[in-house]
Amino acid sequence: MPFKNEVSLMSVNQGLTNGMTKSKLGVMSKERLREWLAGKGWSQEEAAHRIGVSLRTFTRWLAGKSRPRSLLVIYRLRDLGIK
Repeated sequence: MPFKNEVSLMSVNQGLTNGMTKSKLGVMSKERLREWLAGKGWSQEEAAHRIGVSLRTFTRWLAGKSRPRSLLVIYRLRDLGIK
């Protein structure tokens, strides 16, 4: 079942055609992700599902072991309200 606010490939393509790049979007820090998650009131599992990644991937981001790198994932995070 799709969630409200899911990003579409169209918005990613619009960003690419508007000159957005990973460097312009910035890198999501674990602190920003934690603040965002706390503000949403979601579980880690729900947040991972809404973003479209595995729970393992999301917990690795929160632990600082890796970071979101895919433009599609970064756009999903933006559409879900992380700044």
